[in-house]
Amino acid sequence: MVQRYSHLFYGQVMMASPNDDDIFGLVEEDYLFYVVDTEGDIVGARKRSLELLPEETRTPESHSSLNQLAEEMHSVAVSKGWFPPGEERNFGETMMLVVSELAEAFEHYRDGHDFQEVWIKESGAPDGIPIEIADAIIRLLDFCADQKIDIDRALHEKAEFNRTRPFRHGGKIC
Repeated sequence: MVQRYSHLFYGQVMMASPNDDDIFGLVEEDYLFYVVDTEGDIVGARKRSLELLPEETRTPESHSSLNQLAEEMHSVAVSKGWFPPGEERNFGETMMLVVSELAEAFEHYRDGHDFQEVWIKESGAPDGIPIEIADAIIRLLDFCADQKIDIDRALHEKAEFNRTRPFRHGGKIC
């Protein structure tokens, strides 16, 4: 059975049944998340990633910069073996992996899923448009940390420049 979540954010979620008749909650105990129904019965469980949430109080808001989040994402990737010592990542391959995550998000859209809809696959992994977008961002931040790109500075510089551009600059449709 696929469990559909209206929102999945580091364990702070509410879950609705596939037909949206019953509202479920999620309670946290140690490093497992137990999905419980309105009667309090456990109907599923998910293990929390210790690498992403090493401290009990850690939340995405606790990062003071994208550079810090990038370093954390890169640390997780290294710990999972995605950066073997002495091997360099191929730039084109890395960028296409980002594109593939966005293509997965688009496929979910084409399948009729809502933009906020997140569900848990039988493997226990979350899935949905927000998750695929998060995967793309994680891959980009991982790359930024690996290549020592100051993404905070680049983002602020680009945003500042965009404020100076004329309305619909370039005459393009979108």
